[in-house]
Amino acid sequence: MLRTILALIFISSSVLSTGCANKTIANQAQVEQSALEQAKEFSGDSERALAEAESKYDAALKADMKFYAPLHVEQAKEALKLAQTKELNADKTASLNASAKVLTLLNSAEINKKKVETLLAPLLAQKEVLEKLKTPRILSKEFKTQMDNMKDVIKEIEAGKEADALSKSDAILADLEALELNTLLAIHWKPAQKTLLKAEKENADDNAPKSFLVAVEAVQNAEHLIRTDYKDRPQVEQYGHTALRAAQHALYTARDAERLVRLNEKQAEAAVLRYQVLIAKIGKPLNSKDVSHMALGDQVNALAQIAETQERRLSATFKKQIAKLEAELNKQQAPAIVEEKEAPVAEKAPAIIEEKEAPVAEEAPAIVEEKEVPLAEETPAIVEEKEVPVIEEAPEAVEEKEAPVTEEAPAIVEEEAPAIVEEKEAPVIEEISITEEAPATE
Repeated sequence: MLRTILALIFISSSVLSTGCANKTIANQAQVEQSALEQAKEFSGDSERALAEAESKYDAALKADMKFYAPLHVEQAKEALKLAQTKELNADKTASLNASAKVLTLLNSAEINKKKVETLLAPLLAQKEVLEKLKTPRILSKEFKTQMDNMKDVIKEIEAGKEADALSKSDAILADLEALELNTLLAIHWKPAQKTLLKAEKENADDNAPKSFLVAVEAVQNAEHLIRTDYKDRPQVEQYGHTALRAAQHALYTARDAERLVRLNEKQAEAAVLRYQVLIAKIGKPLNSKDVSHMALGDQVNALAQIAETQERRLSATFKKQIAKLEAELNKQQAPAIVEEKEAPVAEKAPAIIEEKEAPVAEEAPAIVEEKEVPLAEETPAIVEEKEVPVIEEAPEAVEEKEAPVTEEAPAIVEEEAPAIVEEKEAPVIEEISITEEAPATE
């Protein structure tokens, strides 16, 4: 008896020591020392330290730090409880030290999170894929199992056993990818499989054998294709949809066939009349005449022809309207296109054309109105008939026979317009000597 008790005590102590060891982090001593140093920063204000520790702990939980650093968070939780208890018992020093430990542990947890994100990047990426597929809701038990496996690996990283953690990550990644496949099968293939099993339970293989065989083949083919190419999401969805429709067709065809087999003569007539009523419901929105005098197949064909005729008419009308709208739209857009092309050309065309010789003026010459001519304050002398000197910075003056070309015009009265002078009424210009027969400037 005594030996049994001693053995139980030894086993219990071993379990407890193992549990404590599993909670130990690699930098445990450094955390303890940093906590004592951080406690000094609060200058004995235990309430402020506790409030900051509670706030940081809540923020860590919201940031899913319990996943990225479970050992750190577990120790922080215990230290926070101790700080709250000591604060209630007015043990300010113990409360302050415990609160400082909480803050230090959570700072270390953030460092560990970055390490996990680097070392286990493929696993975290696959975890995100599963979360987008709603795997935690669809296959909750399987997902929880894999998350527990990831947490065990993360705990080894916290304990400083990074090599051991990496050696296990490949196997966990394979399990996560298998879970992705199983999730897709549950979403896109399972509904078809369940419907097929239901059809088989209702004797669809006997009442609708042809439809049932088609459904069986479609469901098997869908499973094979999804397993082969499960990364192609659109194709996976299409495979599952095709299989589901085939299984549903077999199920409902078998049900209707079973009803027909059980009909007697009166029930058979009632069934035919019911089908005629259903066909008439289709013909009503098509404005079809009564076709109940025909066979069931002919009734359906007649309504199909009416529907096709109406579709062609509506299609032709819509095409005309679309063509008309496109033409109007093109007309509205055409002027805008012309303006965009011609606008810059109009701004860069200041060429001046005279009667005989049309030199291109680089800058606009002075403008003189017909009747009222303003007096130019600084105007160079106009040349005589016989000897015409070239004057710099003068407006272009051209005689009837031989006229020199002046390069630039100094005085501008009105902007950007050529000078206009009539032959009879010449402008009077101060400080200019004019011969009897002065040439008219244009």
